[in-house]
Amino acid sequence: ERKQVHFKIRTFIDGSGNELSVLVDENNHPLFWPNVFATMEFRSKSPKTLSAALRALGMFELCRESKELPSSNDLASGTTLSIHDAEALAMFLQLTRPAQDEEALTYAAISKRKVVRLESVRKSNTNKNNSKRYAGKLEAANRIRWVAKYLEYLRDRSISVTSNRAEQQNLERKANVAIKRLRRLTPRVSTGTGDESLVGIDDDIIRHIGDTLNPLNTSPQNNPFGSDFLRARNHLIWSILAETGMRREEMVKLKVDDVDYSTHRIRIRESKTLPRTVPISDKTAQAFHNFIMNHWSKLQAKATAHGRLFIGENGSPLQNGTVNLVFSRIREGIADVPQNLTPHTLRRSWNERYSARIDALPTQQRPSESEELQIRNRLMGWSDRSQMGARYAKRHIQRKADSIAEDLANTLAAPEVKTDDKQSS
Repeated sequence: ERKQVHFKIRTFIDGSGNELSVLVDENNHPLFWPNVFATMEFRSKSPKTLSAALRALGMFELCRESKELPSSNDLASGTTLSIHDAEALAMFLQLTRPAQDEEALTYAAISKRKVVRLESVRKSNTNKNNSKRYAGKLEAANRIRWVAKYLEYLRDRSISVTSNRAEQQNLERKANVAIKRLRRLTPRVSTGTGDESLVGIDDDIIRHIGDTLNPLNTSPQNNPFGSDFLRARNHLIWSILAETGMRREEMVKLKVDDVDYSTHRIRIRESKTLPRTVPISDKTAQAFHNFIMNHWSKLQAKATAHGRLFIGENGSPLQNGTVNLVFSRIREGIADVPQNLTPHTLRRSWNERYSARIDALPTQQRPSESEELQIRNRLMGWSDRSQMGARYAKRHIQRKADSIAEDLANTLAAPEVKTDDKQSS
């Protein structure tokens, strides 16, 4: 008889006074892979976010145990989930905690029987008020996204320990089937107008940060990164994100072969929305060339067999959490950098720059409203039906309206200029 297991979050204060959380089993033993992933991915985020993410990973472990899915160790060693596993996992993550325990008991009961209809057992245990079985859409969506990121992390770990290129590609393809299916089952969440969340940062600040991160700037008082390798890599990270507006997750998955130095184009093969090709400047193309020639190619071939462009100094593929740390160092180490600076802030900034560029075109060269939206959606990787492009355009229109309204208000408030009756007669 299988025993139902439980997972919980333990929170403590470290020697520096920081609040930390770990996921443990019923015997208070920390779970290795979930805690390693959460530490790397969320260590620069708030303790509340870390705990919420660990709670979602605990739900994954409960689902895995109760439904006998592959373990985290197996997934990090080359085993993959099936598409049916992904569907069962998505359903489980949308349940409330009491309903999850009920679901786990249902599968425990099923495992004792030779022939049984799943729905007959599930219905006998289901609360009559069906609405109490499901968590809110936002909560469920966050759980699924965090677990999907975790599965991507385990996939990347399994790829990194496989030296054969064909095996790597096969493993990646098989793992992606379940991960993409899981993401597609994420509940749609209304975000309202979302205008304020779409604000980027000024181009002057973007240029200031780019100049400070220049690898030739080796002053520790200015450039927050110490080694030649980190300066070259992090400057390239900044340049690509600022110029293309690509997502952090898309950037870390870039491979060296995805960048065409001669045509100044980057092919984004892996995207949560649409693959695409985006342009980069001469300067960024040269930064890519310098990083490859001076650092990436100097590592042993075995260390870079995965082909990923962005790596650590030992050749291991860069993780999302490391990119978060890079931006944390930028916020802390460079003067006059806004605290809302994140990789996604640069995506918002790109959209504001795009809108301003369209407005600056002569009337005869300006694309129609629908063409402008299609171009934006294509470069950002959104589908033609996506509303994200319209949201960014709406934000830009609102800022223009605010500026015009301010000018009108100033005109009204300006003192009236009186003419001299005698002089005018």
